Amino acid sequence: MILESIGASMLLVGAIRTSNMSDQKKIEKIFEYTKTWIKTEQGNTKKCQFIRKAPISDVGTEYVYRLPLGMPFKKLEYLNENVGVFKDGLHKNVELDWDGGMLHVNVYETDLPRSWPYRFENKNGWKVPIGKTYKEVVWHDFDEVPHLVGGGTTRYGKTNLMKVIMTDLIKNHPQDVELYLIDLKAGVEFSKYQKLEQVKKVATNIEQTYDLLNEVCTRLEIKQAQAREQGWSNIIDTKDNSRIFIIVDEAGDIPDEGFMDSNERKTRKECQWMLSHIARIGGAFGFRELFFSQYTTADVLPRQIKQNADSKICFKIQNGYASEVILGEKNTQAADLPKIKGRAIYKDGPDLIELQVPYISDRLMNYYLKEYEGGADEPASNGDTDLAIEFRDVD
Repeated sequence: MILESIGASMLLVGAIRTSNMSDQKKIEKIFEYTKTWIKTEQGNTKKCQFIRKAPISDVGTEYVYRLPLGMPFKKLEYLNENVGVFKDGLHKNVELDWDGGMLHVNVYETDLPRSWPYRFENKNGWKVPIGKTYKEVVWHDFDEVPHLVGGGTTRYGKTNLMKVIMTDLIKNHPQDVELYLIDLKAGVEFSKYQKLEQVKKVATNIEQTYDLLNEVCTRLEIKQAQAREQGWSNIIDTKDNSRIFIIVDEAGDIPDEGFMDSNERKTRKECQWMLSHIARIGGAFGFRELFFSQYTTADVLPRQIKQNADSKICFKIQNGYASEVILGEKNTQAADLPKIKGRAIYKDGPDLIELQVPYISDRLMNYYLKEYEGGADEPASNGDTDLAIEFRDVD
């Protein structure tokens, strides 16, 4: 299988790096070493056919190859999962993607930014900036993928990303977005946002979490009844632009059952059921879940949430197994991320994208959202244009 071929050919790939071959020739040698070709019934070899190359802005070059007809999808998956072979062979940053029978090998002469300051941008729809790659900003569209799961080692950017998402949602949809915040780090992060008009409730312990989720489930039942009466099955097909976000920070801090009495254990299970219920059916009715924890194992993250979240993001994590727990089987890339705050792997369906998450300081977030605090005056001018862009205490 191709994974074995990749492992067996690492020495040969290392030799490519020191050769004088062009990048195109190096790519084709890697195809050869990793057996990125198929054999016909007649015993002929069908290889990837070079079509063209084109500059990627001023950051690199795209090499396009036509895939041989009948190329198994698993071979492409293995290539994507082991993109490090191309990085080692070319001694450059490389991304792979494919569409319409074409394989795109994007080779970059630059590195990802080590930091990227958030700046608000007016836009339509429910897209938020999730990070920056070598060539572009990546957006997460909550109307296309309603739920998002995130994980990674503490202090690498999970809570910062939640702050970016909250700020962007409120600034773009001040009249339409409603936020329910579950902050199980004793409320140290989200309690300070209770004054915002868009924040309907903040829970900081298991009992408050139960009350919050019970209120959300009641609202979900009302929205379902409206859909039946009005004859629609998905809110994005209506003129209703309201969206309700449930944001869970550090779900792993829900007390372990072993330290609970029978009533507390019952409350915990009911909270997990309600979170699963919202994830399972809420997307069609305008309910969106963001579920973040250091380590999204089954005892922390209900399976229904994970199954209904097609997008996941993972910051630096301890090992490959932990990366697989968050991103899915065989996706170990988050363990190999550099120790840079805000660096993450974003999984969008089958695509794995390394990116730098935008950073927002508390000062800038306060500037953007001050006008939405009860009774607060709108800021007179933007006095925060010289914000530090280094990550400091972001999670």
